[in-house]
Amino acid sequence: MMKIINCNNKTLKNQMLDFRKSLYKNNPYFKNSEQLTLKDMLFKKTTFSKGAMIEPLLVEEHGEIYSSALLIHEKNFCEYVQIAFFECKEGYEEAGRVLIDYAIEKAREMDVPKVLIGMNGHVNYGLGILSSDFQSPQSFGSSYNPEFYLKIFEGYPHNKVVLTSLLKDLSTFSMEKVDKVLERVNRNYSFRIMNISDLKNEIEIYTRLNNEIFKEHKFYYHRESTMDFELFKDLSYLIKGENLIFAYKDKEPIGFLLWYPDFHELVAPYKSFGVSTVLKNKFMSHSIEKVKIVELGVLSKYRNTGVTFGLLKKCYELTKNRYKLCESSWILDYNFPSVNCGLTFDFQEYKKFNVYEIQVERCKTISR
Repeated sequence: MMKIINCNNKTLKNQMLDFRKSLYKNNPYFKNSEQLTLKDMLFKKTTFSKGAMIEPLLVEEHGEIYSSALLIHEKNFCEYVQIAFFECKEGYEEAGRVLIDYAIEKAREMDVPKVLIGMNGHVNYGLGILSSDFQSPQSFGSSYNPEFYLKIFEGYPHNKVVLTSLLKDLSTFSMEKVDKVLERVNRNYSFRIMNISDLKNEIEIYTRLNNEIFKEHKFYYHRESTMDFELFKDLSYLIKGENLIFAYKDKEPIGFLLWYPDFHELVAPYKSFGVSTVLKNKFMSHSIEKVKIVELGVLSKYRNTGVTFGLLKKCYELTKNRYKLCESSWILDYNFPSVNCGLTFDFQEYKKFNVYEIQVERCKTISR
């Protein structure tokens, strides 16, 4: 009989990490950079993980592990119990259902109305279950999973939110069609890159903008700047000041754009970041072919001013002739302004991702 095990010691937590690695061994499309965040959450190393309720779980039978996940409940996102970093061994889908059933009953006991599948604690740590292009390389900042996970999740009564990433061949990219808008923008607004030597203060601006710009976003919730500072600090050996661009109206920060080279191109399949990644980034960064636009946001009162185009123009100036492709992060399918912005520059739909909301009251009570 399959049983749930709470990973309440170092040995069990390391077994979870090893189980995850074993599932993707020799998979040419998977890169294990998410393990850094998973490890931080497992061992309570960050401000986020110390403040949230995190329950690491394994499902095993006869000493063999068949599924794993973190259950997360955060006070600023209190209507959900999250199933994060879900994994399951193919052929043992019942183990995945055992884990989800446990999460539903846990939510019921806590009087939490919904279970969420597809977010790793916060959108800044990852959002979306891959639902297309399973035989394409996983880019940095996006998720990867096998296709059979979808069937497990969709066996429950759910609301499915669809996300889409966009892709553009930069050899055909041009901003000429918005030149007149940019003339006006450049007269009224200014743009600058992050001062990485003053990272703490710069991230305070970044977090403050995030909290205001995305406060109406379905899955975003308020966070402290220390959380983002820790996230950026983890990547400080890879990122540069140019990767975060701020927009200003006089002395007021009003928007930002975060972009990265696709660092996954420097990582071998099913491996994580390490010393070799740092060295490759230092000496072989010119070999990276894709740039990722990770986040783009402008305060609501400035959204129809063309500032978004100004941020994109600054990013284009910084990256011009360095990369062949540009991929956006996920965009909610009903986020029409972002979708239309992509269409303005002839970006094409690329990968699809799902997020699943399970209403606890629609699920049968399961005794455990």
